[in-house]
Amino acid sequence: IPFALLMLFNIIYGKIDVFMISRILKSDEAVGLYSSAYRIIDSLIIIPATISSVLFPIIARNISDAGATNFIGSRAIKFTAALGLPVAFGATIVGTPLVVLLFGQSFSESGTVLKYLIWMIALISSYSILGNILLSANRVKLLVKLNAIGIIFNVAMNFYFIRHYGLVGAAISSISAECLIMGL
Repeated sequence: IPFALLMLFNIIYGKIDVFMISRILKSDEAVGLYSSAYRIIDSLIIIPATISSVLFPIIARNISDAGATNFIGSRAIKFTAALGLPVAFGATIVGTPLVVLLFGQSFSESGTVLKYLIWMIALISSYSILGNILLSANRVKLLVKLNAIGIIFNVAMNFYFIRHYGLVGAAISSISAECLIMGL
C-alpha cells in the first residue's frame, strides 16, 4: 500500500498544476502552452531517472554502510547536477527560441514557462537519488508523507500564483514545492 500511495502521489504531484490551470484559467490554450513546456521537462527527466535507476541496486546493496551510501549518494547528486545545471542555464537563455523551434511560433509563450520549469531538472535529479536512498532504507512511508506535503503545498501555491501570475505562477509553484520537498 505505501508503494501504491507513493506512485499515486507522484502522478498527482506531476499533474496537479495542469489540472489547476484548466480550472482556474479555464483555458485550453493555457493548458496547451504550459503542457508543451512541461513536455520538454518530461523528456529530459529520462536522464536523471535512468541514472537513479541504475544506481538503485548499488545503493540498496550498500545501505547498511553509511559511509558507502553517503559516498555513492553524494557522487550521484554531483554527477546529475553537473548534467542538469548546464541544461537549466542553457534552456533559461534559449527557452523561447527552443520552444518555437520544437512547437512553432504559436507556442512562444511556453518559452517563458520553460525558463522557470527547467530548474525542475536539477531539483528532480537530486530528489531521485535521495528518494532511492530512502527507498533502500525502507522509508517508503516517509516518501509518501513528503509527497503529500508537496501536493498540499503545491495546491495552495497554485491557488494563489495561477490567479496572480498565470502560467508562470504555476511554474513557480512547482519549483517551490520541489524545493520544499528537497529541504524536508
